[in-house]
Amino acid sequence: MELEEQKQLYLEKNNWLKKFYEEVTPVEFYRGIFPDGSFERQGQQIDLKANGIITVIEKHDEKDVPFNLLVFDNLKTIKDVEGYKFVIMSPLAYFGKNRTAENARYLYGFAIDLDGVGMNQLNDLFFQVKNGLIPEPTYVVNSGTGLHLYFVLQDPIALYPNVHYKLKEFKYGLIEKIWNRYTSTFKERNEVQYQGIFQGFRVPGTASKLGFDYPVVAFDIGK
Repeated sequence: MELEEQKQLYLEKNNWLKKFYEEVTPVEFYRGIFPDGSFERQGQQIDLKANGIITVIEKHDEKDVPFNLLVFDNLKTIKDVEGYKFVIMSPLAYFGKNRTAENARYLYGFAIDLDGVGMNQLNDLFFQVKNGLIPEPTYVVNSGTGLHLYFVLQDPIALYPNVHYKLKEFKYGLIEKIWNRYTSTFKERNEVQYQGIFQGFRVPGTASKLGFDYPVVAFDIGK
């Protein structure tokens, strides 16, 4: 699909979603995933709590150079990165400053990347949700060229090493259910993106792949 077609489709998907669901700010979106008290308060190490981690990826000498920012309980970092070009975050809390599996402590939800979504696929996705064929996501994010579906857990899951594989299996099963011949133009199994529980996704309020004029936008869908 040509770039101009992708931009037009982005706008059409935004308009469709706005008709039926509430657009939420980046802070509202992440507060819905990470309730008050989820993270350490800034400057209060006595809390002994984990933090969110944002990864900003910038270009230097034609190379992608990432650096991490801690997210404290006030979520101020979410506001600070609005408008940045390439920023990702996962629905997890970490101890330490690096977004690694070893540092991950709590899983707050599953985020699934769904590509190949035109207007027909968008309509069919929500038809399947309405009719109980696939689970209802908590949030849907228009990421520019695709959708990110967030399924927020009622209570976070402690990420002990022995549960990593089972959670990955569960997420893969969810991906197989959601990514089908009606919800995506990518029909073949080898085109499906199977991403683990630690995968980060573009942060709402930052630029999508289509540029700064087409920011990542989040919509509140369900429970």
